[in-house]
Amino acid sequence: MLEHRAEVGIDEGRRSSNIIGRMVLTVDFDGFAAATKSLTGANQAFVSPMGNGCSLTSAGTEKGLIVRSTTPLSMADAITQLKTAGIAVERGAWSEGSTDAQQDLWVAAVAYKSGEDSPGLWVSTYQEKPTTGEVLAALYEEFRETGDVGELPLEEFLRLAEPNVVILSPDQLWEFAAGREEDAANEPK
Repeated sequence: MLEHRAEVGIDEGRRSSNIIGRMVLTVDFDGFAAATKSLTGANQAFVSPMGNGCSLTSAGTEKGLIVRSTTPLSMADAITQLKTAGIAVERGAWSEGSTDAQQDLWVAAVAYKSGEDSPGLWVSTYQEKPTTGEVLAALYEEFRETGDVGELPLEEFLRLAEPNVVILSPDQLWEFAAGREEDAANEPK
C-alpha cells in the first residue's frame, strides 16, 4: 500500500533526473528503511540532529521523491539500525526545492580577563570546525578593529587576557539543547 500511494503522485511526463523533491513522503522511522529501498531505488540515507532525536532523508533522483522520517533515537542509534537494515548512512539532509538547507554551525566562546570586575565573554560561529588559534586570532582582530587593544601585540594580549576557549560542535549544541528541553519538561509546574 505504501508504495502505491507514493507512486500515484509522480508526474511521469515531466520526470527529470536533475529535479529532486517533486514529492516528499513522510514515514514512521520503523518503515523508513523499507521505503528508502523500495521507493527511492537507493540504499543511502542522510541523517541530521533535530531536537531530541534526528531527522532522516533519502532521495530518488529518477522519481523526484524524498523519503523523510524523524525519530527520538540518538543519531548513533538511528545510524546503527539503518546500517543493520542495509542502508548506507551519511550526515546531511535532502531538502525540497531550496538550496538554503540548514547548515550546522560550530560555536566558539572565549572567556577572558577584562579590565572590569567580571570576566569578558566573546562568542562567534563557524561553518567548519575552527582551531583554538583561529578563534583567538579572530577575537584579537575584532578587538584591534574596535580599538579595544590598540597596538598591543597578539602575544602580549594573550598573556594579559588569559583566555579560555571552548569550541562546541553541532552535535554538542544539539545535545545541550536537548538536555535543556528535557530539564524544562521535568521541572515541577
